[in-house]
Amino acid sequence: MVKVTVIDDLLDKQSMSELVNKVGDILEDTDDYDLLSEGLLWHSQARKTLPKNETIRKAILALKLNKNFKDVSGYDLYKVTVNNTLRKDIENRVIEVMKNVSRL
Repeated sequence: MVKVTVIDDLLDKQSMSELVNKVGDILEDTDDYDLLSEGLLWHSQARKTLPKNETIRKAILALKLNKNFKDVSGYDLYKVTVNNTLRKDIENRVIEVMKNVSRL
C-alpha cells in the first residue's frame, strides 16, 4: 500500500471540520455527498491513504492541488501517491517491458 499525506497536508492549514465542509461543498451536487463524514477522513488520515470512494478522493485532490474538481484526473492521483524512487522504478520497468515487447 502506498502511503500518502494529502489529508495531513490539508490539515496543516485547517481543522478537520473545515476540511469536511470544504469537501462537502465540492460534493454538494453529487450522489456521494451523503457518504462524506469526518470519521471517514480521520480514518483515511490515520492510515495515510485516501478514501476508496473515487468522487470523495477526487474532491480531496482538488483541494490539495488547487484545481477545479472536474479537472482532477488519475494522473493527479499518480503524482500525489508515487514518490520519486517508486516513480523511477516504474519508469525503468516500463522501459524494460517495452524492450521485451519490441523483441517479439
